[in-house]
Amino acid sequence: MRDSSSSDVARVRVARERALDDALRRAFGESEPLRLEEALFEAILAGWGRQQSSRQLSAATKRSRDGLVRRFHAHAGVWPWEWRAEHIEEWIADLAAPPRRLTMSRVL
Repeated sequence: MRDSSSSDVARVRVARERALDDALRRAFGESEPLRLEEALFEAILAGWGRQQSSRQLSAATKRSRDGLVRRFHAHAGVWPWEWRAEHIEEWIADLAAPPRRLTMSRVL
C-alpha cells in the first residue's frame, strides 16, 4: 500500500514539473532566461499591463499602478509570489512614519 502512495506522489511531482516547464516555454520560448525570477516578474507586469489595456485604462493609470507595484517590490525585497500580509503592513507603516507621514490616499 505504501508503494502505491509514494508512486502517486512521484506521478504528481512529474506532472507539476511538466506543467511548469510548459508554462516557462509559453512565457519565454525555448530558452530559459538567465535571471528567471526577474524575467517572470517582468512577464507578470506585462500581462497585467495588457489586461489593464483591454479594460481601456489610461496610460497614466497603468504607469501609476506599475510604479506602485515596483516600489512595493523594492521595499519588500521579495518576489510577488513570496509576498505576505506582513510585507504590505510594514510598507504602509514605513510610509506613514516620520518624516514622510503619508496618508493612504497619497500612498496609492
